[in-house]
Parts: sequence; structure tokens; C-alpha cells
Amino acid sequence: MQNIKKKISAAILGGILALSALLLCACKGVIAAEEAGVTVENALGYAVNELYIYPNNTSNWGNNLLTAPMEQSGAVLTYLSALTGGNREGMFNIQLIDSDGDIYSFSNVQIADGDALTLTFNDSYVPVAQLAAQSGETRLAVGELTITGDPAENNFTGLWTAMEDNSILYVFEEDGSFRGLDMSDNASVVATGTYTFADDTGVLTAAEGGTPVDMEMQLSGDGMLTVTYDSESILMFRQGGADELEAVLAAYAQAEPSATVQVSDPTVVADRTYSSEEGNRVRFRDYDLGLFASYPEWMSALEDYIPGAVVVTDGMSGYAVLRDVTDEYWAYSGSNDEYVTQYINDYVLGDYAVLYESDGLDYTSFELVNSNVSNRIATVKINLFSTNYDIQVQTLVFTSTYDNGDSRVIAKTILAAYDDPAQFQTLYDEVKSGACRH
Repeated sequence: MQNIKKKISAAILGGILALSALLLCACKGVIAAEEAGVTVENALGYAVNELYIYPNNTSNWGNNLLTAPMEQSGAVLTYLSALTGGNREGMFNIQLIDSDGDIYSFSNVQIADGDALTLTFNDSYVPVAQLAAQSGETRLAVGELTITGDPAENNFTGLWTAMEDNSILYVFEEDGSFRGLDMSDNASVVATGTYTFADDTGVLTAAEGGTPVDMEMQLSGDGMLTVTYDSESILMFRQGGADELEAVLAAYAQAEPSATVQVSDPTVVADRTYSSEEGNRVRFRDYDLGLFASYPEWMSALEDYIPGAVVVTDGMSGYAVLRDVTDEYWAYSGSNDEYVTQYINDYVLGDYAVLYESDGLDYTSFELVNSNVSNRIATVKINLFSTNYDIQVQTLVFTSTYDNGDSRVIAKTILAAYDDPAQFQTLYDEVKSGACRH
């Protein structure tokens, strides 16, 4: 983000006061030979494209005093008499526009001929004008920064499909336009509209029978998009960026006339299947990984989210992560408790970083748990804390047996909010897992 960049640059360059160039500005009026002029130095860490200095009793900024951008650590010399019609001191306002289009404003700054101003940031990253008078006096003027060159990040842009029906490809363009393409009918347009957003929430306005309909949108921490209308919700997952649309349509055009574009089909994808179970549950099978997950239909499986693992989410930043660890478990020479500890280091910390986009975590507790469950190999509980998320974690290592008696070793990790034991218990109780094969 631009504002963060400013802070970093200012911290690095704030102490640099050496002049890299002294540029004479083109000023109107007659300048007396003995006038020393006022030096304005740029120590903001950004090139300044426009500079205005004008008396504080007028709202007219006047002319841009720069004939070329004032680079980082550069300086410009200007003459007050040319700005005031003859006066060489007074109270002035200063406006700067940097290379990002952001505006720096300083009001009621006392300036006299021979003074030197250094424009920089203070320790709180607030813009300040440090003034060194010819008399030896120093003064400080605090300014304001208006960020105009950093548009909000649009996390909605891209290609989306619904979890329950991937025949429609939803296209969210960067310019705020929206359309739905029926990939089973020659990519025909079946919906159009617009959308607005603020951070991770938005409103989708689609035409339905000629009448605009507003639908609420919410992005979750796991990257899923929920669209809600009239108490009904559609869960979507991203297929790619909007710039990939041409490639998707080209792939469709090259396919057989009766075929549809294969875009991570959540119903039947290569060696993955979904099926319904009693009690409004879903069973997801990933035959490539040799794993199944059974969960309530309001939860969802995140395909290919973490390589080599099946991930189930509750849509509220809670997860169950499953792996088949048979080969590495039998190759490990230590004890069961040592193995599960190694698994935490090898996998769980990385899973945490991916799922919560966090790092710099610390252990706050580590507890090996004994269990009387017959197929349980080892269990460990830990708490992980970072700047953004505090998470309670439990990893279970257990055996799962095929119908023919072959046994596999599965690792299942539950991650939930540290202060929400109900969320943890729901994931623990409701997400069932084991080995599967064709």
C-alpha cells in the first residue's frame, strides 16, 4: 500500500538532508539582487511533482513552482518577493503533490528570506516542515497528508463459480461490471450487472426480469465468496483472475461442441467426487490423495488450497486439514509422540501461515494428550498466536482401514479461534475423515 510505502521510505530517508540538486524555479516578478531566496528540500522519500507556496490570506495556490519533478533529497530555490509582490517574509501555506498523486498541506507557516525548509515525516509518520531560519532559529510546522493515489484493493475481481453448480462462470471486472456466462450453452450471457465494494464486503446489483436486484457479498478469510439474496446464500470459489477470461473462453472454443470448459468442477473433478449423506451431510472423496471428508452441507471443501491435503472450512476461519501420512509415519524411527511433534513442525505451522496469512507465531502451550481410542496413534494440542489471529489447534494421528483390511495412517488437524471453544468443538465433532480408494 502506498501509505505503508511512505512510512518505510520516510523512516529510511527522513534523516537525509544533503541536497542532491538545487533547481531554480521560474517565478514572476522582479527579484532584488540582494534577495537570498528560500530553499525547499524534499526529504519525504518520494519525488514531488508540484509545489505551491502562497500567502495564507488567499485560497489561490498560484503557479506550480517546479519546472521539473523534485526528486528524493532534491531541493528548489524560490523567492518570496515574487510570490507576494515584494514582501520577503510572512505567513504562507504550502501544498505539495507527490509522484503518487498524494497531497501534503501545511498551513500558516512563518517564512522569511534566507530560510531553509526541509519537508519530511516525524517519528509518527506525519508530514512536517523543518524550518531553519537565517538567524539560527529553528521551527517545525506539522502538515496533513491526503492519500489520493492508492485506490482500495479490489479482492472481488476475477472468475468465480458456485460450489453447487459450476456451469455458470461469474466474471467480476476491475471496472465494477459483472456478468454471468453459461459455459454449457456456448458461454452465453445469462446475467449482467454492477458491483461496489469496501474492503471484503460488497453489493452486487444484477438485472432480474428487468428489475435491479441488490445482493450482499462477503469475502471470508479463506478466500471464499458468499452472495446472499432473500435469505438464500450461494458459496463461490475463485477460478482465476479476470485477465484469464480470454484463455478460458479460448479453451472452450477449442473443445468439442457438446463439451463444457473444465473449471475446477466441484461436482466431479477428475479423481474427486461429492455425494450426499443422511443428515444433510456431504462426503468429499479425493482419490488422488486417498482421503475422504464428511461434513455438514453448510461447510465446504477447499480443493487444491494446500497441496497434498484436503481442507474443510466452516466459512468462519475455522478449518480441518487432512493428510495421508502412512509412508512417512512408518519410515519415522522415533516414538509416536516424537512423530506428532515433528508433524507440527513440518506441516501445521505452514498450514497456519497459509490459512491465516500470518507469520511470526509463537507456541503458548504444547500438550501431548493420551487417548483410549483404539485407532489413535498420537494427539497434541497447541495454541498459536500472531498479530492477526489467535488459534487453538489439535492434531490427531490415527489409523483408517479399507474394506479389505489394508490400513492407512491419517493426520487430522483442527484449527479454530482461540476464544471460541464452540467453533472448535463443532469442527472436531462434525468433520469426519479417513482413507478412501476407487
